[in-house]
Amino acid sequence: MGQPRALVIGAGIAGLAAAIALDRSGFNVQVHERAAALTPQGAALSLWPNAIAALRVLGAAARIEAEAAPIPALGAADRTGRWIIAPVPVTRFAGCGAYLPTRALLQEVLLQVLGPNRVALGSEGWHHTDGVDLIIDASGIWSERGSAITGTKPAPAGYSGILALSDPVASTPESLGLEYWGADERFGLFDVGHGRRYWFWIAGDRLHPTGFGREAILERLQGWSASAREAVQQTPPERLIPVAINARPPPRRLVHGATICVGDAGHAMEPNLGQGAAQGLEDAIALLIAARSVEVAEIPALFERLRLARVRAVVAQSQQAALPVHGPQLLRGPMRMLLRAIPRGVNRAAVVKTHRWTPDLLARAKSLAPQAFPA
Repeated sequence: MGQPRALVIGAGIAGLAAAIALDRSGFNVQVHERAAALTPQGAALSLWPNAIAALRVLGAAARIEAEAAPIPALGAADRTGRWIIAPVPVTRFAGCGAYLPTRALLQEVLLQVLGPNRVALGSEGWHHTDGVDLIIDASGIWSERGSAITGTKPAPAGYSGILALSDPVASTPESLGLEYWGADERFGLFDVGHGRRYWFWIAGDRLHPTGFGREAILERLQGWSASAREAVQQTPPERLIPVAINARPPPRRLVHGATICVGDAGHAMEPNLGQGAAQGLEDAIALLIAARSVEVAEIPALFERLRLARVRAVVAQSQQAALPVHGPQLLRGPMRMLLRAIPRGVNRAAVVKTHRWTPDLLARAKSLAPQAFPA
């Protein structure tokens, strides 16, 4: 029998990771990307321990762990800095911590591991499926095939905003992932290293936040934490990136025939847990496990068994996490009071659960790639 062929549609994070997984499982893999050039979309992204573990298995973690700023803890405060969720240390999973690379660094690393000659640019890809044994739909949230397979459609989340990378700031970094919460708006702040900050300002769509410039954001942040205002002030206006936030409900399926949906094509989620990229990377690990464990025709079914329940839960949790800021006005205050009252250990347990693979995925991955899980 000849070498099996796989076609990956989309060269984003999930698509490149999926291609690496299948390449390392003996497939002849070709990636098709409709864009004429690979330009990173966005500024930076959080990679929690479950994402770093996936990158280690794929042989793509070394530069991220060496060059990206670590995220030792995360928390939420009101706009003046009073804690709503006191900082929760990030618990290591499989020996992995959390990091905040730029999106450009992560994409560069994945391309290096895969090999840039494996990506056909300016190609839709769907016209090249003849003779292909496995099709990976990694074409993003607006994938029509993804909608048909998952039984879901993307829709606005009800809030949007601006994100950016600042120039160096004068103050000492918070050394944690932090959000400040106002009334239907929030400000996120992360240390990127070398004195720079990654930040985002998100507000209800009624404010049309994607149209705000730097000075307008600073005006909105009057009375907010000085750290938030400093990051915005140290950001050149041309570096602001508008983001319209859309998401899908939890998927009903992830596969149909020989087609498997990964990343946003299968489970586009609201960004409130920072799990979008991480879940796409977990998809790649499930592909690797399935490709090395069963016959080609059985890969989709095993992939879905490994992933469907997990991604359904994370998509739902990501949606629920918006409620204390963007939920109905009458619920915001009581929800924040409840969050303040929850013991720190309970919050930590919830974070740990999100940042860990399912036991089945972990056990199977360890048996296939023990070198990625040092004792």
